[in-house]
Amino acid sequence: MAVLSLLRAAQLSCQSLKTPLSRWSVSLLPKTNICQGTVRQMSHGRKMAILPTRYDYTRWKDAFHFYLALGLIPIGATVFLSNLFIGNAELIDIPEGYHPEHWEYYKHPITRTFSKYLIDKPEKSYEVHLHAVYEEQQKTKMRALEKKVKRLMAGAW
Repeated sequence: MAVLSLLRAAQLSCQSLKTPLSRWSVSLLPKTNICQGTVRQMSHGRKMAILPTRYDYTRWKDAFHFYLALGLIPIGATVFLSNLFIGNAELIDIPEGYHPEHWEYYKHPITRTFSKYLIDKPEKSYEVHLHAVYEEQQKTKMRALEKKVKRLMAGAW
């Protein structure tokens, strides 16, 4: 920008030398005293510091806040409305012949919903655990049998 200011000032001084009537002409440009060699640069010693860009950080921060708000606002509204309108479960006697479901043992409505639709039944998780224990027992028996077979084959030769 300073170079352009100097070029503009030089152009004005050249024009004033070519046409003597230009001194009295009305111009929209500010008058500068170029003939005396002063050039106005408007810097006052302040310099623009060259810094690395913050574009990526700003974009990441904006996206983070957007998705955080996108998740927190519906979850917060759900929790607030369930506490306001549904409330905690009350403890009452179980009628004769009624077998409560596994999600009915939880107090809070959101916990009950998660237990009903997202978390496996305790009976199912217990059966899965029993199956894993059974598989490990079968592997242990097979390893013992293989060891016995190898021992007998080594002694027979």
